[in-house]
Parts: sequence; C-alpha cells; structure tokens
Amino acid sequence: MPRGGRLDWAPVRERIGVQGMRNSNVIAIAPTATIANIMGTSPCIEPMYKNLFAKSTLSGDFVGLNPFLVRDLTEIPEVPAEIRDRYRTAFQSRPRR
Repeated sequence: MPRGGRLDWAPVRERIGVQGMRNSNVIAIAPTATIANIMGTSPCIEPMYKNLFAKSTLSGDFVGLNPFLVRDLTEIPEVPAEIRDRYRTAFQSRPRR
C-alpha cells in the first residue's frame, strides 16, 4: 500500500454503502463501566452478557441483576416466550452479518 499523500476513500465508502457499518464504529458508547456500575445499567450498547452475574471491582464484589427482568417476572406466574425473547443475553442472540 502506498504511503503518504491522500488516501483513496472511495472503496471504503462503496463497501459501507453495500454492507453497512456497525453503530459501535460511528458513535461514542456510553456509559463507561464505572458510570454503569453507579447507575445500575449495562456499560455498552451490546446485549446484556447475563441477567444475573457477579462483578469484582476495586471497591468490592457486587451481584448484577437485570432489574427490568425482575420487574416483569414479578408480574406473571410463569415465563412466557415473549419474556424469554425480550431478555435474551449475548449468547442467546444470533449474530447478523
């Protein structure tokens, strides 16, 4: 690849026009992990890693629990497919190309 001068962005623009670009490449992802711990939310725009998990930080060990899942589960006697689909974790979601 030649170095120096101006880069030819036309092939990049063409490829993005055909296949698109992930949001993580074009936006600032917030909140950061620290802010997410304080606010009790996920530290990114990706699906939740798990609905129940343990976090270990310099401040101590914490249990993470999806509060929205807990709210929905307390309102119903069993777990319908719609709730299972809504709260899929990263490993239960199919990747898209």
